[in-house]
Amino acid sequence: MSFFQKLKDGLSKTRQGFTEQIGKLTGSYTKINEDFLEELEAVLLTSDVGMATTQKLLDSLKKAASSGKIADITMVEDFLQKEITDILAQGM
Repeated sequence: MSFFQKLKDGLSKTRQGFTEQIGKLTGSYTKINEDFLEELEAVLLTSDVGMATTQKLLDSLKKAASSGKIADITMVEDFLQKEITDILAQGM
């Protein structure tokens, strides 16, 4: 197995674990509150998202929730996916 294949396989496992953790987290809450945000922060940090990116994601999520852009917890996964994609596209 080549180095790049091993790297690809490892990243696939990381991505799957990350999305599973987010799914479990959103399934455990009915609304976005401080407890949810603290647990989300822990998931992001333990997934090596980094402090700056974690803070940016949390700030964006709080803003979207307070403005009504995110109506309920079921929208969080899609919101995070879009935000992370935007951050990667910007090269943060």
